[in-house]
Amino acid sequence: MEKSRVLVVDDQGLNIRLIKQILAMEHSYIVDEAVDGEEALTKLKDNSYDALLTDWLMPKMNGAELIKRVRSELASPPYIIMITAIQSSQAKENILEIGADEFLSKPLNMKSFLATLREGLARRSQPLPEISKITVSEKNIHPPFVAVAIAASTGGYDALTHLFSNYLSEKAAYFVVQHAPDYSLRNMAARFGEVTNLKLDLARDGQEVKQGHVYLAPGDMHLCINSEPLSIELNKDPKENYVRPSADPLFRSVALAFGKYTLGIVLTGLGVDGTQGAAHIRAVGGEILAQDPESAIAPAMPKSIILSGLSNDVVKLSEINSKIESLVSTLSSDLVP
Repeated sequence: MEKSRVLVVDDQGLNIRLIKQILAMEHSYIVDEAVDGEEALTKLKDNSYDALLTDWLMPKMNGAELIKRVRSELASPPYIIMITAIQSSQAKENILEIGADEFLSKPLNMKSFLATLREGLARRSQPLPEISKITVSEKNIHPPFVAVAIAASTGGYDALTHLFSNYLSEKAAYFVVQHAPDYSLRNMAARFGEVTNLKLDLARDGQEVKQGHVYLAPGDMHLCINSEPLSIELNKDPKENYVRPSADPLFRSVALAFGKYTLGIVLTGLGVDGTQGAAHIRAVGGEILAQDPESAIAPAMPKSIILSGLSNDVVKLSEINSKIESLVSTLSSDLVP
């Protein structure tokens, strides 16, 4: 089995030795080290790494600046974990917003750390899913309004902030999966609710689905849509694509509930979540938009959609609201009796 290459960045030699000792127990990693962000960035540009484990407070270049530089300057960034003694919720959110895939606090919980690293590397190396032929029901689905289902992961905060800070059509209901911990999603719901023209909720099990509303999946719960009556279902079914919430169960359930009156959108993110679900939306006649990978902090998720041949259109983030408005308007006019 090929070993994963990991770069550990910390200005404290004791911390580097501790992480190297933990990783040595797995016999699965080749570990390199750097003492600050400047040295790390040089090594990242000269070598190929699968994971970057970085401290925050360091001389010359701190971990936050390193993450920003990695996201903007490397064509194929590694899986990024911030490991720091700073433990405030606001600090965690800030680091995830600038492009870290995960945030872990010191002292490390060894079991949790190793599981997080394994799952992250597995997501990063996921191959394109096989898109099997999907049998479509002959049932004529005629929902009361249009559905827009949105998937985002790494870098999703910025993308979703853009989306909800600009006008969105009130003729649709919106369902959002963002890969993030529960505390971060609760804060996102509060923040986005203040800037959007729509009514935005952290989704609740059994909640009625209404036009002009946004439903954000809570942490560690899959968000699905029941069709009769239209309502929210939250469940703890197994992770899909190593994550929960996952976009695939949302996309599949929305396709069943709304049929061809479904618009799926795949934004920035690590891995391939949303690709299998997008195939279900396309199979029922719905449309799929992929964020232009060039405008994505983490391009893997939209790239997976594009390479699988599932995107009806590839759209820059700056143009996505107007595209949604146009498609929702067209689909809504078709629903008028």
